[in-house]
Amino acid sequence: MTEISMNSTRILAAVLAVSLLTNIGMIAFLAPYQQEQIAGLITKTNLLSMQNMHLKQQLNDANLSLQGSSCSLEYYRSRLAETGVQNTTSVPGIFGAATMIAPSVSQSVRRIRNGPFIEQVTVLNGSVMNISVTTQPGRGRVLVVTKPLMGIVFQDAANTAVYVARNRTGADLSGTDVFFSIEGDEEISAVDGSSAGALMTLLSIAALEHRTIDPSVTLTGTIDENGNVGAVGGTVEKAAAAKEYGITRFLLSEANSRITIYDRETIDYRGFELIDYVPRRVEARSYIMENIGINVDYIGSIDDVLAVALK
Repeated sequence: MTEISMNSTRILAAVLAVSLLTNIGMIAFLAPYQQEQIAGLITKTNLLSMQNMHLKQQLNDANLSLQGSSCSLEYYRSRLAETGVQNTTSVPGIFGAATMIAPSVSQSVRRIRNGPFIEQVTVLNGSVMNISVTTQPGRGRVLVVTKPLMGIVFQDAANTAVYVARNRTGADLSGTDVFFSIEGDEEISAVDGSSAGALMTLLSIAALEHRTIDPSVTLTGTIDENGNVGAVGGTVEKAAAAKEYGITRFLLSEANSRITIYDRETIDYRGFELIDYVPRRVEARSYIMENIGINVDYIGSIDDVLAVALK
């Protein structure tokens, strides 16, 4: 019985040894494959993290745009309908013109390689547009032309800008047509027209009063019927675009005094770099001045804009 037991032990030991060697071989064979799978998952996770950050930015910008326009859109249209009536009097038209560089944010699709696949991520880009206004004798119309044809109409922002400019200057525009021309890069497919409201108001006042606008200044912000400047999205991207163009002073709504930025954080996972984007609220002026290098002033109303931007 002892010899049989010893033989059984030897057989069991041999089986265990073969099993161990087999497992070691399997691990050695599968390890590179598993590592490749982990690397692919890490890449996908990092890409999804980036997409999530961009989507949050776009959602925040969209919410700001809606807040700045939806609550008073019908009010603007009803009040501005008064100025759109054909002129039946002999009120003389007003000749004038003004132009400015306007910062904007547009969307583009970035292609990112993920292993054998190409992923598409929608990102926000800062850019500049040239916005000009011309006033001339006419029938009290407000007209807008965009080049190229942009995805979001500027008409409501233009109407509101002219309404505020009319009230601020006291000008009778029933015999004057106001033409806005907005020119951007060919790759711009859609921009937020309402964010140029304050700038278009400044242009209108400068044209009506024949004043000169400081070329070192630009601004972003909505405008309401009382001349208040509201918050917009994409402020960091706009500041960067203005700085790149050579603008040295950036006017920003007081409502944008705190902004959300996303810090890139990395976590080591089995030798791989896992990326996350963590939101953080910061004071806008300090952040933009330190990271972009452009002077920032807060504005609350069109009067604040005029005090800074008109010579």
